[in-house]
Amino acid sequence: MPRNSAKLTVIGIECEALEGPTWGMGRQIRKLLEGLAARKDLYDTHRFILYSNGSLPADTLYAQELFIQRPCGLKTLLGSWAPSSFSVHYYVLLPLRILWDSLRYNLRAMYYPNYMLPLIHPPHVRSLVMLTEDIFRESRNPALPFRYRLAYQIFATFWANRRADRIMAISHASADALEHLGIPRARIAINEMGVPAATSSQQTIDNRQRTDFLFVGQAFPRRHLKEALIAFEGLARTRPEATFQIIGRDKYPEPTISPLVERMNATLGRQAVTLKEYVPDEELIEAYRQARTLVYVSETEGFGMPPLEALAYGTAPVVADTPVNREIYGPHAFFVPVPITQEGIVYAMECSVTDEFTHRTIHAAAPAILARYTWSAHTERFVSIMHELIRC
Repeated sequence: MPRNSAKLTVIGIECEALEGPTWGMGRQIRKLLEGLAARKDLYDTHRFILYSNGSLPADTLYAQELFIQRPCGLKTLLGSWAPSSFSVHYYVLLPLRILWDSLRYNLRAMYYPNYMLPLIHPPHVRSLVMLTEDIFRESRNPALPFRYRLAYQIFATFWANRRADRIMAISHASADALEHLGIPRARIAINEMGVPAATSSQQTIDNRQRTDFLFVGQAFPRRHLKEALIAFEGLARTRPEATFQIIGRDKYPEPTISPLVERMNATLGRQAVTLKEYVPDEELIEAYRQARTLVYVSETEGFGMPPLEALAYGTAPVVADTPVNREIYGPHAFFVPVPITQEGIVYAMECSVTDEFTHRTIHAAAPAILARYTWSAHTERFVSIMHELIRC
């Protein structure tokens, strides 16, 4: 930390999700850091402390002068022989490190994107916690391991819900849902996510022969990948060249997706479905470009990044007809009615194969949709929210 830190506005960001392959939250945090690093006006006035359990990967982004890396896990405290415990890091060592930095370096505010506020977070350091309605649902989901449900119930739906200075919602629909769950609207700050700049829709339309359907993200049961695969199997019987690519981890309580993919390929007699747990960004972008349709039929999301990211590369979304998806896409998507049924998924996926008019209207509407969701705007709102917190 620079010696003249008293003249700087110092803000902390919890970055444990950046330590490994960046899915979901990790991608969101990285995009936020990229946005902050691009703001040259911040370098003389701000520092952002990146708190993590272990060391962050070697990366020129994290080495920017604007950022200060602060690993504070057991390995940092005791040595490389110590176990790596998320619980000890997040609930004990992290808030103690925040307390120390607030006293020595005048750390003013802390952003927790991981939904949970530690019980011993220093109250004089202002706190911003991202919450979505998904967490309230998952905290009561019997399919989720008990330790995760307990952590969400204590540190998210109880403590963050009541004690965080601000709750960050990532869509207006999510803010409405959080208010319905009892969080006063005055405590909610809305900061929508961003997507890459739109690409040439004509180029992407011309590249539609390689993948018919794509799924990207962690395959939680609420996202209905299993049902989408069953729907695809029926389509593939009449369309012998149809393909489905999956990029993401199986998050069902029992292994579900890989066995289903193996059975389907054996039944169809070809590699109709491919499955990868993780790919680098370059390969993910290529997957978006080459897909005709992205299938992401989730019952509940605070925002839902993959369909909008896919749209930026010319790929039409098949999504659930939920308030957040209507907020983002209006009528410009293939919608599965709620409550979600197998028949509804089959019908929407069939339409995405046959309805060229809707594909054209989606592509035509994409630039206006994407213009509302940029990472630069997300970053600007984040800085404004933190400044407002500090002034309180």
